[in-house]
Amino acid sequence: MTLPIETDRLVLRRFTLDDVDDMVELASHPSVAQVGNKIRPMAAEVRKYLDWQNSLQPFEFGACFELGIELKCENKVIGFAGMIRKDNAQAEVGCALHIGYRGRGYATEAARVLISYGFEKLGLRRISADTAITNIGARKVAERLGMRRERHCRESEPRDGQLVDLVGYTIVADEWRGKEID
Repeated sequence: MTLPIETDRLVLRRFTLDDVDDMVELASHPSVAQVGNKIRPMAAEVRKYLDWQNSLQPFEFGACFELGIELKCENKVIGFAGMIRKDNAQAEVGCALHIGYRGRGYATEAARVLISYGFEKLGLRRISADTAITNIGARKVAERLGMRRERHCRESEPRDGQLVDLVGYTIVADEWRGKEID
């Protein structure tokens, strides 16, 4: 597997400047504006973000490297999926989708190939995902992928002027390889 990463319905790929309008639309929703690199929904800010993402080496240590999630049938970026490599063995993954494309399995599909990439190509041993406890969709994605809930951090993430609880999910390479993932 190399970049881009394709599934039947999606392409996870590096961003291009043609993605600016899609990303402005995506970042306009408050639920997306709070995650990842907290992209502001203005064309100039999105261009800076895309330039910065494209300056990164894929999956370099310590950086939140994100890929656009393109829906093949529409040639449109409907979200982003990212990974922060903490070291040679561990990483954290996450993704955000445009609100109009949620509930169709795209987040699960994107996260599945990103996790596979982490274990198969990067040789990771452990991959985690953190989300607000109120984000039921993200929690279901993690559980669908066979991730186990390992932590609950109370009042640890600022959202909408309040501190919210985070829950953390994890899967290790041996579990990933041994499971039939839906």
